[in-house]
Amino acid sequence: MVLRINESEHRNIDGFALAWRWTQDSHARFGESELASLVALSPQKAESLRSELGDTPIELHSSLQTGGKQPSSVTDWLFSRLGNADDSLVISWSDSLANIAPAAVFAHRWDDFCYPSSDDVLVSAESQAWVLKYHHWEEFEWGIARDA
Repeated sequence: MVLRINESEHRNIDGFALAWRWTQDSHARFGESELASLVALSPQKAESLRSELGDTPIELHSSLQTGGKQPSSVTDWLFSRLGNADDSLVISWSDSLANIAPAAVFAHRWDDFCYPSSDDVLVSAESQAWVLKYHHWEEFEWGIARDA
């Protein structure tokens, strides 16, 4: 199954509830090209994606505890699983918050997308061939989607 996202479901990242993570000096300030590569999704689309991704049965292939690890080692682990660096990923934080980001931006800036102790994040390629989960206890799980 392929995730279908229409341009009409895109929103400006400036109005996105989590944009402060990428635009504030107190957190992280993404470069212009990184910020321009992020696309917020409408709350309605975020809700349907969260449900679709959350219901995707996966066969767990690997996991990684991120606490105490060098961010670069987590980036390497992510790159080995996310596919092409230019692929678009769907990132979902909740029933109302989701965006699209290039795999390279997510892999390099994963700790600006996934906050320990607060975030439970679902990530997938538009092909939905795999699902990556980030748990607030600082663990990534990566698995292949399997037929229900």
